[in-house]
Amino acid sequence: MKLTLNNNFTGLRAFSCTITLPDGLTPDVPESETAAFTAGKALNAATTFAFYNAETNTVSVVYAADKAGAVSSDLGSMVLHIAPDAEVGAMFKVRAVPEILADGSGNSMSAKRVTATFTPNAPLQRTLSSESLIITPKMTYQLSLSPNPPAGSCKWSSTDPDIISVSADGEIQPLHAGQATISVSCETLDYHCLVTAYLRGDIDDNLSIDLDDALIALQAYTNEVVLHKEPQLTAVQILAADIDRSAEVTLEDALSILRYYSMILRSQTPYWDDELPAESNS
Repeated sequence: MKLTLNNNFTGLRAFSCTITLPDGLTPDVPESETAAFTAGKALNAATTFAFYNAETNTVSVVYAADKAGAVSSDLGSMVLHIAPDAEVGAMFKVRAVPEILADGSGNSMSAKRVTATFTPNAPLQRTLSSESLIITPKMTYQLSLSPNPPAGSCKWSSTDPDIISVSADGEIQPLHAGQATISVSCETLDYHCLVTAYLRGDIDDNLSIDLDDALIALQAYTNEVVLHKEPQLTAVQILAADIDRSAEVTLEDALSILRYYSMILRSQTPYWDDELPAESNS
């Protein structure tokens, strides 16, 4: 939003204006009572203060100079955020009330009330292709938004890129077993997907299902069922160890991993798919 002068002033000496914003519009400020107004050419040679009051949703702009500012109608501007639920093409009325206005010679002028109406582009609600995923460190997966935004207009990030990374266009790559939230910011809106990565049977996260994994599962079963100790495995390790999908690590799970390892040693086809957990499509 720009604040401009319609008359051909040679400059300003003093200016105070309160800008009242309607519901659904807020200035781009990190917190209340923070500057929200960027001075334009006419105010470059003067001192300008701007404050945002979150309670009243108003921006106060105060300008003062010992001499007239540069000849320009551009007083300044501020970035406005539109509420995510705003209707696309909705009309917002912004009221600007000058309280003090002096021309280049220091002559006072009558206060004027100005109401500006404009049609902003409300952010387009999009849908992320998945809100949760279970994949393995041997896979990649492409997340996308629909409708498809313009290239380069959205920013992707991972809460733990050492576990699960994401490219600039939304391709995720699990690097280790674990969890991370993939987020994408697009046109002031954020979308999130919780990604869990593990390889079925690979409890120690070395991208191999072997005797060590069977022993870890056996030890976990012994500690919890026989010795009644607290579980020593993480939630993701339990997912990897729970071969029979019983929601716990059992003796049968340990034996299943051992049988799987034995078939690998004999160059036989394993009896479960080591690439894809059963519940990966979510």
